[in-house]
Amino acid sequence: MAYFILGRRFTQLLSSDFIEYAPQLLEVVNGGRNSLGVFGHGTSTGGMIALSGFILLFSFESIYGACLLLSIWAFAGQVAILEVMRANLPQELHERLAIAAMLIPSVVFWSSGLLKEAPAMGAFGFLLLGANWIVWGRRYIVGAILVLASAYVVGITKSYILFAFFAAAAVWLFWHRSTVAEKAIAVLARPFYLAVGTALVVLSLAALSVLFPRFAPENLAGEAAQLQALYARQGGARRTISVRERRALSRNSRRRR
Repeated sequence: MAYFILGRRFTQLLSSDFIEYAPQLLEVVNGGRNSLGVFGHGTSTGGMIALSGFILLFSFESIYGACLLLSIWAFAGQVAILEVMRANLPQELHERLAIAAMLIPSVVFWSSGLLKEAPAMGAFGFLLLGANWIVWGRRYIVGAILVLASAYVVGITKSYILFAFFAAAAVWLFWHRSTVAEKAIAVLARPFYLAVGTALVVLSLAALSVLFPRFAPENLAGEAAQLQALYARQGGARRTISVRERRALSRNSRRRR
């Protein structure tokens, strides 16, 4: 409900004057100037609040409509994930892959509402699909466009996913290219593919560290320490047990004995 309540305000601004407020809200989505006073500016939460303003505009400020739109988007991403897995794994595993991609309860639940997980899930599926086309040497241009557009959406909502994805994609590219080539060519080409894969990992991590410095490898220790300190200050139960509850617990304890 938080994204609905906070995002609805910006939907109303867009409805009043789309041409004036849309560029300002997009600037917040991209982490730029916060002229509209969006809560959580500079974080994925702030970006999702601004994005919610646009989503609610297309759902006519209906939270049910927004959840339906995002559920369809996330479902499309899950279908894309399934297609990639089916294209790369044996047929006897396809039924299990369908369950893994489409029917994991927590995945379906968290990607069915006005939350960061829903746009991230849909975008991740198409990110994987675009990478699959590039790895297999099909539709290079369309695949590259799909990867860049999907990475943009994932970067807004769950940017840390990109660090693991691009590192894994580089390994995937190296492994695929070195296995599909003929044996004689593979022996000669394997060092080249290894060098290309390593360069892609380094370049992608360097670019992502600039775009999302919070999750850069050199900042992970500081980020973890900051979160630990935050939870240490806020941790522990804040509720006190009343005298009546103590007596009830004591009675239950004596009964068990």
